[in-house]
Amino acid sequence: MKSSFFFLCSFQLLCLAGFAQVSGGGRPMGLDPRYQEQLSNSLPEVQLPGLDLRKIRKEDDSSPVARFAAPIPTDIGLRELEAGWAELANGDRIWQVQIHSEGALALAVFYENLYIPPGARLFMYSPDGTQVAGAYTFRNNTASGRFWTGLVYGETAIVEYYEPVAVRGQGLFRISRVDHAYNADRLAGGARMSGFGASWPCHTNINCPAGDNWQAEERGICRIVVVVEEGMGFCTGNILNNTAKDGKPYLLTAFHCMDGYTPQYDLWRFDFRYQGADCNNPAIEPGFQSLLGSTLRAGRQQNDFLLLELLPAIPAAYQVWFNGWNKASNTTPQNSTIIHHPVGDTKKIASSATPAAIHSFQINWDNDVTTPANHHFRVIYSTGTFEPGSSGAGLFNQQRLIVGQLHGGDAACETTTTGYFGRLSMSWNGGNTAPTRLKDWLDPSGMMVGDTLHGMENPAPVVGGTGAIGGFVGNELGVPISGAVVTLTAMDTVLTDTTDASGLYTFDNLPAGESYSLELNKNSQALSNGVSTSDIIRIRKEILSIENLEGPYKFFAADVNGSGDITTTDIIHISRAVLALITDFPGVGSWQFFPADFVFNNPQDPLGENVPMPYMVVNLAAEVTTDVSFIGIKSGDVNNNADTQN
Repeated sequence: MKSSFFFLCSFQLLCLAGFAQVSGGGRPMGLDPRYQEQLSNSLPEVQLPGLDLRKIRKEDDSSPVARFAAPIPTDIGLRELEAGWAELANGDRIWQVQIHSEGALALAVFYENLYIPPGARLFMYSPDGTQVAGAYTFRNNTASGRFWTGLVYGETAIVEYYEPVAVRGQGLFRISRVDHAYNADRLAGGARMSGFGASWPCHTNINCPAGDNWQAEERGICRIVVVVEEGMGFCTGNILNNTAKDGKPYLLTAFHCMDGYTPQYDLWRFDFRYQGADCNNPAIEPGFQSLLGSTLRAGRQQNDFLLLELLPAIPAAYQVWFNGWNKASNTTPQNSTIIHHPVGDTKKIASSATPAAIHSFQINWDNDVTTPANHHFRVIYSTGTFEPGSSGAGLFNQQRLIVGQLHGGDAACETTTTGYFGRLSMSWNGGNTAPTRLKDWLDPSGMMVGDTLHGMENPAPVVGGTGAIGGFVGNELGVPISGAVVTLTAMDTVLTDTTDASGLYTFDNLPAGESYSLELNKNSQALSNGVSTSDIIRIRKEILSIENLEGPYKFFAADVNGSGDITTTDIIHISRAVLALITDFPGVGSWQFFPADFVFNNPQDPLGENVPMPYMVVNLAAEVTTDVSFIGIKSGDVNNNADTQN
């Protein structure tokens, strides 16, 4: 049987109001009449390079999925763009930049190395002030240091950062990418927008009578804002229970949500409770509760399943339901239901009153993927339908247990809808390895009896409780470093601890559920500690390509002027340190510290990588000590000869 069913991931233009990250609200200084005149005089404009639309459209013509925007690499640094700063009379500072991309339908801004200190605020808004995203605060810091602030319609957007005098100089970020929305005529369903209010009128809202018996299960369904290197889009996700019943936030969706693209899972956003209050389509976009970031656990194209683990724990206040599932291979749903977010719109429900069937033929999808026979359920809908963006929606059987996830099919309001769902029973063992099957994650002990696991409430504590943060600080050989000052910062707290002779530090009795940043500093009595002519010889061999430095940390030790490259200038500074002619290196501290769990993409060329510092602990767990360990290097010492106790 040869079929060409449409690909359901919705890579389309997103509705601004429902797209901005959850934020603290407020008004940017640039829109405050008291400051507008002063700030307008210090507002630099960055004109982005134009897009090669001929090349882009040629790429789009050969792609099965409509792309609405192309990324433009940028390098706009908070500390580098000095012209963007304006100082207020009380010592507070404001940094602004106006970004313009000719012909853009909308702009999305992405950040790296983001750190917003307590009290500081970040906004993005349109020049006329009708679109405002923010304020983003300390609570929006991420462990990876990566972030994005949604879309502003039009060719121009203003990014504004406010920094009170109490945290002057602590903020950090770099705008590394701006997405230029260029395409409206290739959107699925015609030249219409996605997002709030954009789905077909034949959908049934979740709070209609059809959803009355699904009020628990729907709390475990979310809209996914998919971010890939090549663009953005919508899918639907399902939070799943596991046999440990420990509340680990596993999310099931469709493999094709990212297939053919370069996913950036740490930037995927998950929107819960995005729905109308009753059966009517809401006139004003409803709010929602969001989490940012995930990591890949398993996936397989043949079964079209993708299992992610959300990076932050799901707060109990979100009241998320962990859905149950059935992995039996010898049964099919007698009736079935899906709960989904078509084209990224508010939550809908659809159902089938007739038994599903195991599809006994392979399916040729329109993204040039062929899935094997017997890997999908075929479902004829009785009420409702689906659209792009519904991808990944769980197929619930008559016991309200998930047995598969939506891949695609034929959907419309006027005709019968047929959907095809990757079978959970086939995904259970999948490709027979942990990264290609569900078994290892949903049954971590491997001791499951039977085929079904029912859903449950989120077991996270509602409020209160305390946790701790502690860890080991040592050099790359594991030798403890004493005397490193660890500074912990929260919204209303600044604490310090100093590593002991064993290289250990700890912070106890910290409120759980909060976010904390960690920074390390250590100054040796002598800059020349561990630095000698042998280091100079070794660095010279690297510069002359005679002998490469081994491992990423030696590169940072050698780059003492912080230029991002190793040159003879570094050798000059190290020579002056050996002769005790200087007491500080010009670009780096006496010691440098790196998160021990950070993985360099290219250990032999690490200087351009974005190491997340300060290090963020997001949503601190209660009743445990969260381990955050660091590797320290003595600047100028590429031979690990420094006295770590000095």
